[in-house]
Amino acid sequence: MRITKRYATPLPTSNEFALTKPLLALNIEKRHVIGYNLGIADERYVERTQAQQPGETVRLIGDDIGRFADICLSVVPELENGLLPGAQVTRGVAAR
Repeated sequence: MRITKRYATPLPTSNEFALTKPLLALNIEKRHVIGYNLGIADERYVERTQAQQPGETVRLIGDDIGRFADICLSVVPELENGLLPGAQVTRGVAAR
């Protein structure tokens, strides 16, 4: 992933992250399609997710959004700890 190249920090390796990585990746792809393609699946989205056909509308379900938010809230502190050594990260907010 790009963050590893840009900041030379590894992505979180916790068991929780490993289990949720596929859902995180799917939701990032959905965000891209919704933001750039007005919610219409393109060939890149279909190739990466195997979820729909090109031209179909990508659907967001409230439970999916909630799970994505929960994953982000658990992953962001791990990334911040890697990027800001020595800072205490609590609930996604770094304190010095």
